[in-house]
Amino acid sequence: MKKNIQKLQETPSSSPLPPPLVQENDLVRPTGIKELDTMLHGGFPSNATILLAGASGCGKTILSMQWLMEGYRLYQEPGMYISLTEPINKMVKTAQQLSFFKQEYLTPGKVFFEDLRTILHNLGLDSKEITVKDIDRIVDALSDLMYQCNAKRIVIDSITAIAYRLHDEHLIRTFIHQLDALLAQTQINLILTSEVTGEGYSIFGVEEFISDGILKLTREKQKEERVNRLYIIKMRGTDFDSHPASYRITTQGIRFYPRLLRDLTYHVSAKRIPTGIKGLDEMTNGGYFEGSSVLVTGSSGSGKSLLSLQFLLQGLKDGKKVMLVSFEESRDQIMRNAKGFNWDLETYEQQGKFKLISAYPEQKYLEEHIDMIRSEIETFGANLMVIDSLSSLGNVFMEDVVRDFVSRLNGYLKEKLVTTIYTHATATLLGANQITDAHLSTITDHIIMLRYVEIQSELRHALLILKMRGSNHDKKLKEIVFTPQGLEISGEFSGLEGVLSGSTHKVSESIEEQLHALFMETLGPMGEKIFHEEKTKGLTYESIKKLIDDLSNQGVVSVRRKEEFLTSAGLVYGKKPVSVYTGEKSEEKSENKKGVGQLFNILKGGETK
Repeated sequence: MKKNIQKLQETPSSSPLPPPLVQENDLVRPTGIKELDTMLHGGFPSNATILLAGASGCGKTILSMQWLMEGYRLYQEPGMYISLTEPINKMVKTAQQLSFFKQEYLTPGKVFFEDLRTILHNLGLDSKEITVKDIDRIVDALSDLMYQCNAKRIVIDSITAIAYRLHDEHLIRTFIHQLDALLAQTQINLILTSEVTGEGYSIFGVEEFISDGILKLTREKQKEERVNRLYIIKMRGTDFDSHPASYRITTQGIRFYPRLLRDLTYHVSAKRIPTGIKGLDEMTNGGYFEGSSVLVTGSSGSGKSLLSLQFLLQGLKDGKKVMLVSFEESRDQIMRNAKGFNWDLETYEQQGKFKLISAYPEQKYLEEHIDMIRSEIETFGANLMVIDSLSSLGNVFMEDVVRDFVSRLNGYLKEKLVTTIYTHATATLLGANQITDAHLSTITDHIIMLRYVEIQSELRHALLILKMRGSNHDKKLKEIVFTPQGLEISGEFSGLEGVLSGSTHKVSESIEEQLHALFMETLGPMGEKIFHEEKTKGLTYESIKKLIDDLSNQGVVSVRRKEEFLTSAGLVYGKKPVSVYTGEKSEEKSENKKGVGQLFNILKGGETK
């Protein structure tokens, strides 16, 4: 073995290969797999032995091949694959379906494949019991092969199969230590694949102790979904991201989705972004802060999607780029719903101002969704965004995973100054238990709750702003109505208690109800129509006083009735009563208008006094 160590240390005088792009004295050697290098903070330690553990079908063989092929393609580092798990021709045939696999690389000096069973057969060890001396012969044969191939990257697939072939733990330990001693004198990186299920990283518990790094591939169940995860357990002498990362096995190889990292250093803006809802801008003191996050929560049908869509539509009218990510509705359904309110989103889409992404949550891992959103933000450049809805994600993924997703995505969007609305459906129709099941209320800057309320056997809609960080806001529960133009804030639920709990009861008449009764008492049947006309304009004391003055001047209302009306209205609005006439003069004025009064008397069905 010593002779072969010396041979491996020597550099051939004339190498047919171009010089490697990675200097051999570098502390870290890139794997060539971009996302994996991101998690490794550059790559594997140079001259390191990496234990790649995982159950059957997790992608160990594909990842190992990808590492070899990318190493030669990007850095001209020759590789060697030594297999004991399946025949080379079968392995190559399967690998040809993968885009990273290059048939032209299959030659010594590039990427060479060898079957360990062939090596054992040539040594006459294929059917005999292996001894310690045989271990020396096997390692020497491997070193000869490494020298011939000028290998810089080696895969042994799998160390578990070799361990089963050796049977004895002492022989296994001897083989691994001799192999490690051989590679320690070289500039070679080695991956040992290990077949394990459950906890642990190897069958005999020896391999991980001589390994410089350990990667583990797992397949975990999250609710109804199976998720592939990579864990970096250790990486001697270098820093790395210890958070697990999702990955997919694709025809391009293994695609990793590193955890989106964020720093609490984002900038904030004092600029206000209009809500797009009539009356809500006043409640929010001018709109949402630019770059802030809004959680809109409510039961199904309470108006969450509509409120969010109006927010985006207002942004489009203001010349901004907006994006909608829907986990519940298809593109065609969203477009159809928008047309019901005469909103032409398709034109904005054709103009490149509106981006719509529709996907079921289970179609991607959460990290894939983050990666997709991040990619679209970078290329499309959205100013406003809606994520509809988080409850759909919660139906597929664990609550703590969804919360982590929102926290990291929210941090990224804040860095990009993207004003974002997240919608979340609550389980209860009436009453209030908690804002969300995943406890998302501390993550977002603003919280708007939409509710159903039952009043006199009628189901009505309510809106309440629970929180606005850094801003004053209207703290009253307001009624919202659905109009042909979308949602609007209608008025307050004055005189009612228990609206949030779902047990609504009346404690006093509201201003609106008192004024309605006053109009009906003073004007009779016509009072209903006149009241509703005034309500649309806004029921202020000044507007009502002007109306009654006009009606009095026209003879519709006598001066005495006018005084009674204004006194009662003043009390409703908390104003002091003021006399508005003096007997005789008023009677004369009333008499002069008697003709008109008699006309309205007929319409009212009573006598004008």
